[in-house]
Amino acid sequence: MGHGSVEHEDPRYLSTTKARRMPVPHVPEADPRWKPIVRSWYNSLKVSGQTSLWQPSDWTTAVLAADTYNRFIQTGNGQILVTFNRMSERLGVTEIDRKRARIELTTEGEVDQDKARATRQVISWKGRLGLVMPDAVD
Repeated sequence: MGHGSVEHEDPRYLSTTKARRMPVPHVPEADPRWKPIVRSWYNSLKVSGQTSLWQPSDWTTAVLAADTYNRFIQTGNGQILVTFNRMSERLGVTEIDRKRARIELTTEGEVDQDKARATRQVISWKGRLGLVMPDAVD
């Protein structure tokens, strides 16, 4: 593989080619001709965490998806809805879409409560066995 890629012999791993992230010069505004629900959907993307990873081509795809959604509302054509759903999935619009794409949105400084509880339990048991002092880690 070329420079900037990660290669694994294990077939469970996908190789990744890295490229430089380009700044997004302009996020397109919602088209005023779109139905209100379509404008709402599109505007919600601007405040969604996954869009911090987006490039101009992603925003162009979002505009195309919004146009498609608007066309579905106007026509009621189910095939157009299928196309819109496929486009929004590729953009990682819903939590399920992001999980499939292995994108996880987190809050800065967020503590994984399950992991913290498990760590405390392990330390507690190790303390009972005399392996560590129970007060050693908070």
